[in-house]
Amino acid sequence: MNNIQSAIERLHQKHRLVFWYDPGRDFYEDFQQLELNTAEKLEVELAGFGVKYFLLKEEPEKRFLLYFPFDEPAVEENFLLDLQLSNVEFRTDKASIYAQELELPLHLKEVIDAHLAFFNSKERREKLLRLLPDKPLKEQLMDSMLAVAFGADRKSLEHYLFEYASDYLKDKDRMTRQLERFHLSPYFWARVDKHYQYPVDSPSIYEFIKLCFKRASNLFSEKDPRKYSGLLLKLWQDSRSHQETYRDWAISLAEDLAVKNQLGSIPYKKLAGESIFREPDLKAISDLASTEMNSVRDIDDALEYIREKRTSFWFDEHRGYYQTLENGLLCRKAMMGADGIEFEEYEEAVKSYMENWYQVDYYYRKFIFHYRSAMQNKVFQNLYQQINNRYSNTYLLNLATAWQKIIDSKSWKLPYGLNRQRGFFARSVKPSLDQQRTVVIISDGLRYEAAVELMERFRRENRFEASLDYGITEVPSYTQLGMAALLPHSQLSIKNKSQQVLADDIPSLGVQGRGKILAESSGVSATAINAEEIMKMPSSTAGREFIKQYQLIYVYHNAIDKEGDDKTTEHRVFDAVEEEISYLMNLCKALTNMNVSKMIITADHGFLYENEPLSNADFNLESPAGEEVWSVSRRFAIGKGLQNSNDCVHFTSDELQLKGDFEVLIPKFMNRFRVKGAGSRYVHGGMSMQELLVPVLSIKKKREDTTRYVDIDIIKSTEKITTNILPITFIQSEPVTDYVHARKIKAFLQAEDGQIISDTFIGEFSFEDKMDRQRKIQHHFHIKADAPDKYNKQYVKLVLQEPVDRDNWRHYKDFVYVLNISVHSDFDFDL
Repeated sequence: MNNIQSAIERLHQKHRLVFWYDPGRDFYEDFQQLELNTAEKLEVELAGFGVKYFLLKEEPEKRFLLYFPFDEPAVEENFLLDLQLSNVEFRTDKASIYAQELELPLHLKEVIDAHLAFFNSKERREKLLRLLPDKPLKEQLMDSMLAVAFGADRKSLEHYLFEYASDYLKDKDRMTRQLERFHLSPYFWARVDKHYQYPVDSPSIYEFIKLCFKRASNLFSEKDPRKYSGLLLKLWQDSRSHQETYRDWAISLAEDLAVKNQLGSIPYKKLAGESIFREPDLKAISDLASTEMNSVRDIDDALEYIREKRTSFWFDEHRGYYQTLENGLLCRKAMMGADGIEFEEYEEAVKSYMENWYQVDYYYRKFIFHYRSAMQNKVFQNLYQQINNRYSNTYLLNLATAWQKIIDSKSWKLPYGLNRQRGFFARSVKPSLDQQRTVVIISDGLRYEAAVELMERFRRENRFEASLDYGITEVPSYTQLGMAALLPHSQLSIKNKSQQVLADDIPSLGVQGRGKILAESSGVSATAINAEEIMKMPSSTAGREFIKQYQLIYVYHNAIDKEGDDKTTEHRVFDAVEEEISYLMNLCKALTNMNVSKMIITADHGFLYENEPLSNADFNLESPAGEEVWSVSRRFAIGKGLQNSNDCVHFTSDELQLKGDFEVLIPKFMNRFRVKGAGSRYVHGGMSMQELLVPVLSIKKKREDTTRYVDIDIIKSTEKITTNILPITFIQSEPVTDYVHARKIKAFLQAEDGQIISDTFIGEFSFEDKMDRQRKIQHHFHIKADAPDKYNKQYVKLVLQEPVDRDNWRHYKDFVYVLNISVHSDFDFDL
């Protein structure tokens, strides 16, 4: 009854008159019980001219359900035939009722008759109605039925297959049984056969998916001339709602097909294009990690492989492995010339470190950080041993030796042109105070190499300008002396029998002491504060009120040194550096929101770090003895009458230009004093370049844009797409620089109705090469199997998008083509 009423009311929404013939009076009781809101019921005893006159002249506007308890009259005797043909007839068999409910033409009733089990569900009919186009063709109806059966979010064969594959993992036979119950299985598999060449008598989703994986991979002999199998899997990988299902299938099939055995001894270079299974990635990573590379070319080839894999489906899952590998290779490359490090002058050494050797410390830090994060020590053990041994035993030793030779020959008499830390205020701060408020941020233990990364990150931020200079710390390079040297002063001194430092005889200990020195000696309104206190202030209220009181503010943060100086946490020092870089970015952004436009980031000292704990034999030196030993750490001692040896450098306070009556011993090279209870992997206080050379990073917030992205274009060789594979060469317009940034794009072919008809290419254009030919990437777009049937002779667009954030993209540009694939060719493949 409900079906009849809903079907009639639906028909009345479009038609004034609904004709209902019931020759056996089988539905007479249903007719009488009907209570229609949309029309009036009229039982017709004789379909004569009088009824026609009534409907056209007496009630020309009213809607009627005309019930005839007899057969439809013959055409020549039917006085109401013109009205019936211009309106609609209601039929009472199930298929007819469903057809009328769905507003389907009666010639599609045969489809409903053949699939009544599908249409018997009201829920399925309602879903189907939402998917059907106006006046659907038979194939459109069948496709919509498949979409409902599979629960797919769109009508496409690929998504039916994705849903089928997903359901198979949950219940192997449920979907198969459902397709058979709805009698949709023959139609579905006929479509699969048409587009993917799967002509089997007993089709199976498992066997079909397995065949697609074998066809798409170069590891197996099965081939697909049209390459539609590879396209199907690429679309599956690109489908965010089905990616996890793809992953599960790939892992399961890799085991079923013994993919590991197929890999054999294939070199990693030939695995660059293998993104179907996970195992080729893992094998290549393992091979690259275990192979000792002794030439720049070998390393560059390996780095190019990693670059190519960035667009692979498996890259994100193995990102930590690739980052470990990439930074390890870059560190190895940076250490290539470490066997012959030599310096003649201080200036030469400082310049060489800032232009070249800092990269070793940078990539070593990144490598160790990612190595620890990847938690795959076994895979990278060989690479780790190679890098760590060469870093400690060759690079650090040779750099320290070359630097020590200058110290031994010239003592600690730095040339006038070098930036001593004690001149920081006069050189870097005071000149700007008359023009603008300045905030100096002192990050305890921030090395020069970490500031390079920080500078690069600021330069990627729009409206930030960043430039990096350096300072050479005081000796010994410990916190209290470095902090005091950064303050305005005329003379520094070390308090008798302690490590405490005075600036012009004023104690510099703690934020309060430093704030007092700034207030008295800077010549402007000045104060000192901990970074945590700044970050607690709301930027637009309390923050701005605080800032506007001062022309100069020193902000202190201790994260790196705090971790490194503790024996129990020194192994986390590189984690602390990563965290500090992000913290300093956020701190500067908070300050700019408080109306600060000029910031300087520097450090009191750097540090030496070796990832492996040093044995007692590595320390070499016993704790120093002397008349008075005021203080001893791993890398320096302060006192009087200190006993010197060839393993240490001895200075008097006068030689260090420090007020007081004391002496300092600094172990040469990387040596340490044995100090009970202290850590040994992280040290500072000595005279290595990593300890002495600190950054002076100037940050300015600009009103105008400071960054832009490289432009991406294509080399368009044709206006027509005549095969199911379209090769496109993308070209980056110019090299990437500090302020001209890399651009990431997503590209695909799209029909006029908005449907994507190809696989998706995602690429990052970050080439630094000056030659155009070195800044190209080619991708072969594969057209979907059903696209020529739907969109042939129509315009399609190659759409390029750029990311808004991690999950969203926006239009960047597009290029128009005409799809002109006349027939499916079995020869549409690369030769």
